[in-house]
Amino acid sequence: MTAFHTPHPAISPELDRVVLTALKKKPGDRFPGTKEFRAALAAAAETAPQPVVHIPRRSRAVPLVFGILVVVAGLAVVSWIAMH
Repeated sequence: MTAFHTPHPAISPELDRVVLTALKKKPGDRFPGTKEFRAALAAAAETAPQPVVHIPRRSRAVPLVFGILVVVAGLAVVSWIAMH
């Protein structure tokens, strides 16, 4: 890793190392061939943790507030009718 490189927290250190090796400036510092690169990627994929997918839950507040507003509006209409 270089002094200016900050790895992304969602990328495993193994995958980060593989990508940085593939992007080296000097050809001699890179993987010798595509087979070695592919093997390194496969090894990094095996050790990488499975991503956590967050599916947001629908809020129950919106229907609740809407229901309360309907009840209040209904009561207002009934009381207005009763007064007139």
